[in-house]
Amino acid sequence: QELQAIVKTNHISACVFFYSIAEKKLSYSYAGHPPILLISQSNNCQILEGNGTVIVSPLEPKLKNYTKILQSGDRILLYSDGITDVYNSSEQEFGIEGLISSIQKNSNKKGEELLHSIYHLAKEYSNQVS
Repeated sequence: QELQAIVKTNHISACVFFYSIAEKKLSYSYAGHPPILLISQSNNCQILEGNGTVIVSPLEPKLKNYTKILQSGDRILLYSDGITDVYNSSEQEFGIEGLISSIQKNSNKKGEELLHSIYHLAKEYSNQVS
């Protein structure tokens, strides 16, 4: 409610999560934010279930908590819609499919190297490679 007074013409989305090392449990909630991607040890990529409304809007937020037990070697990827909202010259969206495909093409990479590869593929898709 405090943010509502500050942010009058836009909305705010969020993804909040907590990871319990002892239980290997990821607890999370979405508030209008793109879904978390889970990259398994075998490099399969899946969208973690869930949704929720934006937290700063004229409407009352509808939020729900979710949990997922992770396996050793699993990785999670948080991202903004800036990566999925990239368009090519035919006005086709990179989308979640493009993001997942980029992850799978670079599944042998970790951390910053993976992020740079995804970024490069999104730029290439938009014909903005420099």
